[in-house]
Amino acid sequence: MGKDGHYGHLEAGAHWERMLEQEILDVGAVRIPEYSSKYTFPSYGYLALVVYVDDFLLSGDGNFHDIFWSELSKRIIIEDIDNLGRF
Repeated sequence: MGKDGHYGHLEAGAHWERMLEQEILDVGAVRIPEYSSKYTFPSYGYLALVVYVDDFLLSGDGNFHDIFWSELSKRIIIEDIDNLGRF
């Protein structure tokens, strides 16, 4: 921890958020304007994605999940994809 009480660069979180959002938009996301970090994907059977820092919660037709994760994984490193079941 630095003298200012922070880890790493003070703007790292904002940089990550902007970069991540652009990658999500580039795979076909439509931002939900009323809710930050929430997206729908019309081209993937209207999947819905909630992002919290570096955690992702995907819901919608399970037939589209694998292809969605595969496409997003081409842009960012994704680990430990698991079936949450309930949220």
